[in-house]
Amino acid sequence: MIRDFSRLRCLLLATLCFVVLPAPGLRGQEATADAILAHARQMSDRGDSRASLPEFDRALSLYRAQHNRHGEALTLHSRGSAYDDLSEYDRALDDLNHALAIRKDMGERLEEGKTLSLMGLIYWEKGNFPQSIDFSNQALAIARDVK
Repeated sequence: MIRDFSRLRCLLLATLCFVVLPAPGLRGQEATADAILAHARQMSDRGDSRASLPEFDRALSLYRAQHNRHGEALTLHSRGSAYDDLSEYDRALDDLNHALAIRKDMGERLEEGKTLSLMGLIYWEKGNFPQSIDFSNQALAIARDVK
């Protein structure tokens, strides 16, 4: 079943055309946060999700100190994905809810859709299928709007 779920997850993400992009390069402390975030994401992508968490925390602190809400939301989304990889679904959803609020506030519709999509997948993993469908439908509506 896990193998089937992995295919479903890939299909959903590909169908919605949601690709999480790194934050744009900036100077000074934000450039450092960008580098730390990129490193944390590489670690997580390699399967070192547990080890990536302190790096996500460092990047998040730097983005917050600079009042960089885009970087903060991107880091929360990425850390939520790492928690998802670790099957820590409640922690993942907590980070993703914070990222979603920031993205909505900033009017980042595409990014909002990416977060909703991941939340739908996590609810699927938790076995909460009605909630999964709701979040997936919200993501799909955004994908249709921004295409």
